[in-house]
Amino acid sequence: MLCDLWVKNMTTKTVLLVYAHQSAGSFNAAVKTAAVDELKKQGCRVLVSDLYEVKFKATATEDDITGAVKNPEHFCYGNETMLAWQEERLASDIVDEHKKLKEADLVIFQNGVLNYCGFQVLAPQIFWAPTHLSPEAREGLLEGWRTRLQGLLNEAPLAFPPADIFDKGKGFQLKPEVREKQADSPFGLTVGHHLEKPLPPQSQMKAGV
Repeated sequence: MLCDLWVKNMTTKTVLLVYAHQSAGSFNAAVKTAAVDELKKQGCRVLVSDLYEVKFKATATEDDITGAVKNPEHFCYGNETMLAWQEERLASDIVDEHKKLKEADLVIFQNGVLNYCGFQVLAPQIFWAPTHLSPEAREGLLEGWRTRLQGLLNEAPLAFPPADIFDKGKGFQLKPEVREKQADSPFGLTVGHHLEKPLPPQSQMKAGV
C-alpha cells in the first residue's frame, strides 16, 4: 500500500486526502481514519475525497464537459477539456475536486501513483503487504503513520531536478553549463545523473521506488 504526499505552501493547514478502497473495514480505511484523526488534532481542516463513495469515473470522455464539444468527429480530450476549463464548462464533479485541490496545502493520495504536476513532493508512506501481517503488526504500522503525521507539515520535500536543465536534443543529457556548475557540489543530481557522487539527502530514492 502506498500513500503519496504532495505539498504546496504551508501558510494554512488544509489537507486533502484522496481515498480509494471499497471496504470500510480495510487497512486502507484504518490508515485514512488515522490520518484524519491525527491531522484534526493538529488543528488542520481535513477534506476527504472518497472515490468509491462518489463513484469516481476513471475514463476520460465527453461526459467530463458540459455543452457541445469543439470537434465531435475527432474528440481530443486534452484540447476539449482545456477549452471547457477556460469557458467554465467542466463537469461539476471535476470542478468540485479542482476546488479542493486549490484549497489544499497538503495532498495525501492513498494507493496513489507518483506523478508530479507542479507540487513539491514528500516521501511516500509505504505499508508492505499489510494483509499478510498480524493485527498487532498492522497496529504497529498505524502507530508509525500517526507518529509521522505529527511532523508531516514540517517535512522537507524530495529533490527533483527541473526538466530545463537537460538538453532534449541530446537525449536529455545534462546541459554543459549545468554539469560545470554541479562540479563543485558534494552531491549528484539523480540516480541517472549521479556524476559519480552521493545523491542528495532528499533525493528520489527516499520515495522507495
